[in-house]
Amino acid sequence: MYIDFHTHGKLAKYLPFSTEYTDWLLGEAKRSGLDAICLTEHFNTAQFDELYGYIASKGEQVGDAFAFGGLKVFPGMETDIAEGGHVICVGKMDAIRELNRRLEPHKEKGKFLPAGELFDLFDEYHLLVGAGHPFRDGGHIPELDEGILKRFDFIDLNGKDIAIDRRRTERLTYGFGRKLGKPVVSGSDTHQAVQYGCVRTLFERPFDTVEDMEKEIKAGNYRIVINPEAGFKVKTADLLKRSLKEIHALGGDYVSVLLRKSGESPAVLAAKGANCMDRKQQKELFDGAVKAVTACGEMLKDRKAAAEIDSKGRTDFVTAVDLAVQERLKAELASGEIGFLAEEGDGQYAGRDGILWILDPVDGTTNLIHSFRHSAISLALYENGKPLAGIIYDPFAGELFTATAGGGAFLNGEAISVSGAESLSESLCSVGTNPGVRQGADDAFRRLRAVYERCHDIRRIGAASIEMCYVACGRLEGYAEHGLKPWDYAAGRLIVEEAGGRVTEFDGKPPSIDGASCDILASNGLVHDELLSLM
Repeated sequence: MYIDFHTHGKLAKYLPFSTEYTDWLLGEAKRSGLDAICLTEHFNTAQFDELYGYIASKGEQVGDAFAFGGLKVFPGMETDIAEGGHVICVGKMDAIRELNRRLEPHKEKGKFLPAGELFDLFDEYHLLVGAGHPFRDGGHIPELDEGILKRFDFIDLNGKDIAIDRRRTERLTYGFGRKLGKPVVSGSDTHQAVQYGCVRTLFERPFDTVEDMEKEIKAGNYRIVINPEAGFKVKTADLLKRSLKEIHALGGDYVSVLLRKSGESPAVLAAKGANCMDRKQQKELFDGAVKAVTACGEMLKDRKAAAEIDSKGRTDFVTAVDLAVQERLKAELASGEIGFLAEEGDGQYAGRDGILWILDPVDGTTNLIHSFRHSAISLALYENGKPLAGIIYDPFAGELFTATAGGGAFLNGEAISVSGAESLSESLCSVGTNPGVRQGADDAFRRLRAVYERCHDIRRIGAASIEMCYVACGRLEGYAEHGLKPWDYAAGRLIVEEAGGRVTEFDGKPPSIDGASCDILASNGLVHDELLSLM
């Protein structure tokens, strides 16, 4: 059984958690020849709990591990100490997540716990604790008091350090292990898939629990395998990691660049002379759009205009408010270079490539007609099928939800995030009925009943954009509705994702704006797979 004792689930601590990136990492770990990994993400990484919640909800639990396509993932964590250096630990999922929450006051430099206090905390749980890369520059683990050093269970022979100077790293690490009487195991310390397999620990027998892992380590029933190309693998991984971080820093989507199977990114199209915007242009458009949308808010409160109703179908209406808001925003925002996709009008499925505004002038028109004060203006900016900005304004509640790609999500200027509920049993959800697609009613009410039986209760607002915003700010844990149009979910999708949530179709695939309609599921991410199973 090949295992890597030191791995990460994100490209960098400060970057938002991406399920697609983590799935790619786990798949590549298995393809590199590994049977198991210890996921030892930095304790102060952004969205730590979302990452581990995703592993727990998506993986098949096998003992203390979670299986992904034949790869066992053992939960762990890498923690900074005040003296300088990193301590890694492996344990049960609940213990790791609880420990991380308890360490919240100590996640900033200058507030890290001293090693002795950290070990005292660790002693409350059954953990395997290791000295992470003890001889890397800036670390002072070898200088700790001998009584503290004896509390380690193993020493980390680190792949990054092997790649820099194998002879020195092996001499110092094995020497340290002999001095303390502690075993040495190996970890790649990778944030990026190319580095998997630079070092591996090969056990004679497989195991599924931390207890058995500890027994096998103490018995010495393993050997360390160092890839002769370890230096090349680590160097290549470092170059790719720096490149992807630079893409993010420049406003790009590093995940889509990395995982794109075909086609070219907006940046490449821009280099070829295509019509792509820089960040300054995006900000100018976004700021102008926010002003235009909020200025239209009072129009939704015009009861006389709301009473001027035309019917597009038995339960599909358009009011004078819809038409007036759309006409005004189109006049202010549309240009020859930017397309305009809106609910009211002809040809709304044209022009999806390039830069595109997507507008629902009144989401919740039926609510507006009945003076049920839950309606909103929903506006999104997309480029080549990717969301750049989302704006949703509910003038009745005085709530303006906004998001930009890579810039976070906000409610009236204050940052928002999804809730931390980990299961439907802790959740409040919304399941839409879409009265405009009555042939789907039986399935809709089946889904509603299935979710209702698992969650605290169901809420139904009747405006997809508002319900998605409620997921984004933690008022709801999940929202599902069939047969939605692009203008129903385009802005809400980005707001949920930037708040740390997840949006897919009912089959788990990312939604697009290419089709006539989508069945949309939005969640806090932690309950997403549980909801998907009910769709």
